[in-house]
Amino acid sequence: MKFRTKTVLGVTLIQAVLLAVLVLSVLAQMRTACRQQIEHRATVTTQLLSAAARDPMVAFDVSTLRDLAADLVASGQVAYVEFLDQSGTRMAASGVEPEGNTAWSAQADEQLLGRSVAIEVAGTHYGQARFGIELDEMTAMLAAVKNKTIAIALGVMAAVAVFSMFFGTLLTKRLNDLSIASRAIAGGQLKQHVNDEGQDELADTARSFNHMAHRLAAVSEAHAVALEELRTLAYHDPLTGAHNRRSFLDAMAQEHLRVQRTHSEAGLLMLDIDHFKHVNDTWGHDAGDEVLKHLVTVLQGNLRRIDTLGRLGGEEFAVLLPATTLAGAAELAERLRLAILESPAVIAALGGRPATEVAFTISVGVAALDPRQPRTEQVLKHADVAMYEAKSTGRNRVCVSPLAAVS
Repeated sequence: MKFRTKTVLGVTLIQAVLLAVLVLSVLAQMRTACRQQIEHRATVTTQLLSAAARDPMVAFDVSTLRDLAADLVASGQVAYVEFLDQSGTRMAASGVEPEGNTAWSAQADEQLLGRSVAIEVAGTHYGQARFGIELDEMTAMLAAVKNKTIAIALGVMAAVAVFSMFFGTLLTKRLNDLSIASRAIAGGQLKQHVNDEGQDELADTARSFNHMAHRLAAVSEAHAVALEELRTLAYHDPLTGAHNRRSFLDAMAQEHLRVQRTHSEAGLLMLDIDHFKHVNDTWGHDAGDEVLKHLVTVLQGNLRRIDTLGRLGGEEFAVLLPATTLAGAAELAERLRLAILESPAVIAALGGRPATEVAFTISVGVAALDPRQPRTEQVLKHADVAMYEAKSTGRNRVCVSPLAAVS
């Protein structure tokens, strides 16, 4: 055997080994990138879904759970989602239900990734949320790239005996670019792009790779939007946009700790719409919802950026006022009461009913976050008692609670 032949065969063998290693590396990096993105998406969706579903599960609010499930499926983040109570009875669901128990396995297969999360509050189990994420699109992209890469590798290995040096340099560089870009995608850099100029198979593979990278970036961007919507659902009241009860109480506890640490001042308002049942009975629940939203709009227009407005339930709201004395909180409460009194809600025309102005009033209780008081809930109770004093002594007024004595 001539030395030239030996040299060509040796170079061909080396090129074939290097090519096989690089192809396997590219496929492994692509699979890792896809799987990491999907697993991360499932993990974060699990966390935020648990937070968003907690309050409606505790309140057995099937309507809110149904809306949450529909929004998740409509956003494309999940293919199916359902909520089960503590006895395993379905409360709400949306999407195409998977067959059998495949969707709830802990491992991802080629069609579906399933997760199940228990909804618990203070150690009490209220049920669980289950969802499945389709992998068809990612699997199809990966399979297409895989098939093309394998076909290209076989063709190149057949031709490398003749053009070993030329193709060896060219192919190694192109596959190295793919490998480097794949590792970058696996590290979270989803805007990677490789040179896809030309009409050969490598250019087709590069275009498939660029298409996959573009789709991964689009999925990641859509996921970020969905996560932000879930954060809003987890911490805000869906009707009025005010902080929900859990979010408000967390903010109040943090402010109370700050007051205790710095011996500064902070105020707390509890307010309730007077005769709200009469509004619902007279104009309907849609009008009642408009009144609640109008109330929040007026209140927020009179509060500072550092103040926190929360809906504790029904027509009952609370306002946290950092860096505010008890007298300052009472003065603000009176301004809020007058602002509501002078600003009736406008109910749009509906079902033959003309547009209507609905005048309403509020009763407000005022308390202070005392640094000597160790329990935050006691401050909330003082404001609540003051509010009910305002209601019991005529409504449409402000009552101030004295500073709480330390227990």
